[in-house]
Amino acid sequence: MKHTIPFILTALMAASCLNYEGYEPQKKTALVPVRFTLEAPQTGALTKASDETLQAAVDAVTTYGTAPITLTRTDDATKVYTATPGTEVYLPVGTYTATADINGTQHTTSPLGTVYTTPCATVTQTVEVTTQTTTIPLTSTPTCYALILDRKTTRAFRIRYDNMVDALPIFPDGGDLAVVFVKPSTQIAGCTAGLIPQSATGSEREYTVSWLTGQGGTHLDAGCWYCFTAPATIVTAGVSVTHGTFARGYNDNE
Repeated sequence: MKHTIPFILTALMAASCLNYEGYEPQKKTALVPVRFTLEAPQTGALTKASDETLQAAVDAVTTYGTAPITLTRTDDATKVYTATPGTEVYLPVGTYTATADINGTQHTTSPLGTVYTTPCATVTQTVEVTTQTTTIPLTSTPTCYALILDRKTTRAFRIRYDNMVDALPIFPDGGDLAVVFVKPSTQIAGCTAGLIPQSATGSEREYTVSWLTGQGGTHLDAGCWYCFTAPATIVTAGVSVTHGTFARGYNDNE
């Protein structure tokens, strides 16, 4: 026994060394500091009633508030993170679906929909976080259209719908050009109506407008702006946008 005990201890020590030889601690998932940014809209000075002036009027009030960004792992929907634009957040390396709903400043309600003084938008974007990622720009899509009142030619708007004609007092007080953003609703059956701008002298002109699933006349598309005047020509156009630049909307009444 005197010779056996040292042998057993030596064997146990050798086995112990073999069990830990080459052992490496389990590596943790890398966390990367990431900052999300939303593109800032352009602004412009107002000069005269031209296309550029109307575009500048929309750009000048097209400012978005911040909204929390929800990040969902594309390979595991149970892993959800939240980030704030402009603030650094630590995320595991991987691919995510980034979503956000940006709400505007509500002004009033109308048959056309909810009226805001600043626009609404949504973000849905796939982003990838790597060990080299520092900043990820996100692009939003407007969920409303802009409507302009040019007080130099138009005094007010009325709206014809469901066999009724009502005033449309949706524009805030201010200068010659007033802009509101409308998030369309299904409040009016068929999503069509008659938009009636009235001139300073009382003359009127009616335009057929539609939105969402409605058809006919000028379709009021999200991300576009529209300027209807009583006796004059309507300024229209369309451009793709990146976070908040509203483009002129095409008018089918002309």
